[in-house]
Amino acid sequence: MNFWRRLQLNKKGRDEKYYPLFEYASDAIMVLEFTGLILDVNENMCRLLQYTRDELLSKNLTQLLDPDELNQFPLRFRELFEGRELLAERKMIKKDGNIAFVEASVKKIDNSRIITIIRDITYLRTVQKQIAVSESLFRSAFEHSAIGMGLVSIEGNWIKVNRQLCRIVGYNEEEMMRCRFQDITHPDDLEADLTLLRQTLDGKINVYRIEKRYIHKDGSVVWINLTASLIRDERNVPMYFVSQVEDVTEKKKISEQLMESENKFRTLVEQSLVGVYIIKNGVFSYVSPRYAEIFGYTQEEMTNSFPAETAAYPEDRHLYYEYTEDRLSGRVDYVHYEARGMKKGGEPFWVEVFGSRTYYEGGLAIIGTLLDISERKRQEESMRELASHLQDIREEERYKMSREIHDELGQQLTALKLEVSALRFKLTDDVARQKAGEIIDLISTTINTVRKIATDLRPYVLDDLGLVAALQWQTREFEKRSGIKSAFTSNVIDIDVEPKNGLAIFRIYQESLTNIMRHAHAGHVSAILKEEEDSLQLIVEDDGDGFDPTLLKTTKSLGLVGIKERALVMNGHFEITTAPGKGTTLSLSIPLSKIVHP
Repeated sequence: MNFWRRLQLNKKGRDEKYYPLFEYASDAIMVLEFTGLILDVNENMCRLLQYTRDELLSKNLTQLLDPDELNQFPLRFRELFEGRELLAERKMIKKDGNIAFVEASVKKIDNSRIITIIRDITYLRTVQKQIAVSESLFRSAFEHSAIGMGLVSIEGNWIKVNRQLCRIVGYNEEEMMRCRFQDITHPDDLEADLTLLRQTLDGKINVYRIEKRYIHKDGSVVWINLTASLIRDERNVPMYFVSQVEDVTEKKKISEQLMESENKFRTLVEQSLVGVYIIKNGVFSYVSPRYAEIFGYTQEEMTNSFPAETAAYPEDRHLYYEYTEDRLSGRVDYVHYEARGMKKGGEPFWVEVFGSRTYYEGGLAIIGTLLDISERKRQEESMRELASHLQDIREEERYKMSREIHDELGQQLTALKLEVSALRFKLTDDVARQKAGEIIDLISTTINTVRKIATDLRPYVLDDLGLVAALQWQTREFEKRSGIKSAFTSNVIDIDVEPKNGLAIFRIYQESLTNIMRHAHAGHVSAILKEEEDSLQLIVEDDGDGFDPTLLKTTKSLGLVGIKERALVMNGHFEITTAPGKGTTLSLSIPLSKIVHP
């Protein structure tokens, strides 16, 4: 006798014999009239809806159902009365207002009563909803992924593919469904792929990754990164693979081009006649074979060494630190300077350094080149010595010419003037006397011209009174000739400059004033000669037009070249500061040790 039948035997209500079956059933049970009035409920029904038994017995079933759902799906009492057994899912309202999803099995007991057995499926519905959301998200991610995605059977057939995968290989979805991944894999890459696939099926690995090639529909090669994950069922039986495919063709091309470029650069660097270096974190990260050879080391010995200690001559290390800091701090991007390097044995030699800031292996670094210019320096020194010697010879010849002109020609002209003057007093003819006077004036003018020529060839004031007096005299002469207001000041009191060095400084000053007169259109010139610490400094400043300082690199003025050469002979430093409309300042600094008598 089944449960339904047992309830039918008790027309009045509960059968005490079968009460335990009703009360302790695992499902919630309620007995209703055909009007929906609740006649009886078990404890599980009370627990499900959070009501007491008395509270439920005072309610109609319609009060416990979701109103919207009830309007859409009314209760089917007529069908129940006719004897049909119904199974339906409903939303019931708990006492706290929350919804319980239930599955109800409903059947007529007799012509006045209905029994409803209810199972709570709220958790099931929640899980199903989560699964549906998860599947929707997966489907959306699958279809709209930026990389190719596909589901692949154990045999290699494509089960599902997204649009991006179709774009990568050039086939549409229908065409992909008719082939296997083996069919579009490059033959040279297939065995490696299949080996990893078998290891995954054997349980040795869960996921495998491989860089391989697909054959595009048009026959071209497509490089991809493949990540394949095996999906198993609850019995651990392999079901299918989830394949993620990233098109890396362009990256591969760029990588190959970069590698080719690096190989070319490496070949160029390795075979270059100049030394190449990279400094990072204060040490040599790389030196070329030529760079190491210049300093007498091997590449291994120089790599990771400190440049200042390995390559810089102690007296010039400050230049290395200064220029390195300038580049790393961003004050300058590029430097070019000459300094003394130091070979492995401690021998100094001259180098020319080029360098700029860069990024190397993820960090800030300095890259540059270096030339051994020792031979060039020796040649320059020889040229300077030759130029100095020629200058000395020229000045000596000018001195001799000046003396000959002053002493011989000057004396002869003076004697001639005296003779003509004496002759003039003896003449009685007025015309002859006037003509003699004109000759005397012409001789006087010639004497002045001779004196000027002699002075230009060799300023006697320099020999007679010294450098400071000669510069003062030259300033006055310049003001007379040019009409430019000029001033000269000096704090030098007693300095015994070697004659040839004094003459060189005088010529530099003379050439500076000549340039001002020719080009500056200045209204005022000021000059200062001063002794500071271990150097003698000459500064000449004008308020003229000025000019673009970049022109100094292209303009080959003989005057400026002469000034620079004279300064170099004395180990001096010559500098011009100027700008359009801002006037010009010439600065000369000469070590005293190079110009005074020992």
